[in-house]
Amino acid sequence: ISAPWSDVEQLFRPGVDFLFAHNGSQMRQHLRAVLADADFAASLVTSGLETIRSRHTCQHRVDELFGVLMECTTEHTINKTTAKEAAA
Repeated sequence: ISAPWSDVEQLFRPGVDFLFAHNGSQMRQHLRAVLADADFAASLVTSGLETIRSRHTCQHRVDELFGVLMECTTEHTINKTTAKEAAA
């Protein structure tokens, strides 16, 4: 159960992996729902952990960073080659 935040990468699925509480009343409602329904609570745990393990690990982040680095390197190489060709 979370206060509102912006998941710009859309890693998590609201209502499936976790619950948003936009105010104190909603927070109480969500807490009551989770405490009253063990299956619902377990489904949030299972889905949340599945998402974390598949998309939010250190290895996943390293792979993403290397992907960005490769894109930057490729773009830099293309720009450098184009500049050399223009100078020739």
